[in-house]
Amino acid sequence: MDSLIVGDANINEQIQDMTGIEAFANITYLQCYNNTIDTLDLSQNTLLQYVKCEDNLLTSLILGNNPNLINLQCEENQLTSLDVSQNTGLEILKCHDNNLIYLDLRNINPENIIYIVFVNNPNLTCIFVDNKEYWQNYFPLGNNSNHHYVETQEECDALGVKNYKAQKLTIYPNPVQNKLYIRASQGKIGKVTLFDLQGKKLLFINAHQSLQSLDFSSFSPGIYFLSITYQNQKLTRKIIKL
Repeated sequence: MDSLIVGDANINEQIQDMTGIEAFANITYLQCYNNTIDTLDLSQNTLLQYVKCEDNLLTSLILGNNPNLINLQCEENQLTSLDVSQNTGLEILKCHDNNLIYLDLRNINPENIIYIVFVNNPNLTCIFVDNKEYWQNYFPLGNNSNHHYVETQEECDALGVKNYKAQKLTIYPNPVQNKLYIRASQGKIGKVTLFDLQGKKLLFINAHQSLQSLDFSSFSPGIYFLSITYQNQKLTRKIIKL
């Protein structure tokens, strides 16, 4: 078997769980769009060339060393991060209409890209690439774009993050070692969700209070993403754990 089609594209919300996909080691084509899948781990499916997983509820899409992957369509999901830096043969990438904060295109040659779209990810500030001028020449970002090509984390940090104080919301300290605090100067904080860099949900709190603390002491050092609902808005912030 070299193709796997999961669900019926004409019927909404059929399949929720893709556990066992690693057993289909020889597939080159995967179609699983228009379901309610929230996690998809394709790190063991190293022969994949085409992946169509759009229009699900994906918060985690794990791609390992898939050197043959040339077409990835993961738009209209709930992804907060996407790393395709090991998928060096990529030609088509559709990741628009997600909740992306982190997009890693390093090791990808823009000369080989036929089509790429990442619009409608309002919290996506930094797109990591090897050569930002090179990418800007092939796929220019407009002067009014919220997105920026960067080569290092330092460049990304220099761009700054959203000023949540202007939205009457303060998150501190960041970087954090133990306790992280979220303080609302007006109203109450709503839902608080913490994700790791792969998009795995680590923590969920329905706060309904003006001050909420999160315990980071058990988490490994690295980058995390904090999603908060506040005053009818959904805000996302990158958190660094020391």
